[in-house]
Amino acid sequence: MIPDLVILVASMGLNFFLIPTLRSSQKPPVATSLGFAICVTAVGLALLSSGLFLGGGSNILGGLLWVTVFLQTVHERKESA
Repeated sequence: MIPDLVILVASMGLNFFLIPTLRSSQKPPVATSLGFAICVTAVGLALLSSGLFLGGGSNILGGLLWVTVFLQTVHERKESA
């Protein structure tokens, strides 16, 4: 239970600090946001399969936030092209 809570708090903190990136017009490179989306989601799935549901769920949420950053970046690049 304690490891699950530690992972939950850490990943929610990282998710919270991602909010300025979501709101900013300056986005990270496409490869960065896509890479983070894939890796954070994979970690979330691994945690879920290990029974660490809080940490897994918060990592899946982080993966979805990174997917949002990725889609925003792609959209902005298409508009500026």
